[in-house]
This record gives sequence, structure tokens and C-alpha cells, in this order.
Amino acid sequence: MTYTAWWDLDQAPIAGVGDVRMVIEDAADGVYPHGGQGISIRIGGGEETDAPLRIDIDAAVGRAAVSWRGVPGIEPAVEPIQTLTVGDDPYEAPVTIPAELARVTPARAIQAVEEYVRTGERPTCLEWKSE
Repeated sequence: MTYTAWWDLDQAPIAGVGDVRMVIEDAADGVYPHGGQGISIRIGGGEETDAPLRIDIDAAVGRAAVSWRGVPGIEPAVEPIQTLTVGDDPYEAPVTIPAELARVTPARAIQAVEEYVRTGERPTCLEWKSE
């Protein structure tokens, strides 16, 4: 199955696990209208509005927030130290992600996307908050 990553006004196909790192790093490498590198990326196999996996990432800060159908995931060893400011909609003000949710390293966020692309299921590499 081919998945799609959507961010800002862009999108990119993810044909397999080998595409994940390049797509996420490409999205996270931009400077967006809010003046920073933080960006929200949705990943799914259908329409953007139905994408189950969301990554809010700021590579310059070295943190990400990951959610599956709105349920936040965390990397247990990562402490909540900083909020993230991410562009979610290029026509709206940026969104602030609380430090309590920004408890994933960019590497683990990429691993979560790789696992989702491989299995089509919620990644197991993160600890999920109660639903």
C-alpha cells in the first residue's frame, strides 16, 4: 500500500519504509510562514482528513509529538522540557504543542512512521496515553 504524508501545502507519497526518513526530514527541514521549522505532518493511506498518524516535529529543537487518531504517544525516557510551535495550517496561526506531549525524539517519530508504513497499525515503539 502507498501512504501519503501531508504538511503545509505539500504532500509526498510513501511507497515503503525506505521513503519515510527522506519524506519526514524533507518536511522538517523547511522554514514555514510562522518563521520556524516546526511543522505538523499527517500520514495515512486515504484522505488527509482520515490520516491516523500525526507528527508535530521541530528538528531544530530536537523534539516531536506523535498522536494516533488523537491519542498522544510518548517516548518514556524523554522528559517534557519544551513546548513546540508548529505550522498546522498555512492560513492560520501556528499551534503550540505542550511540553507534556512533545516527548518524542525526531528519530523515534521516524521509527513510528516506519512501523506504521510496514504494518498499517498503530506503532508499538511508543507508549500511548489512555484513550
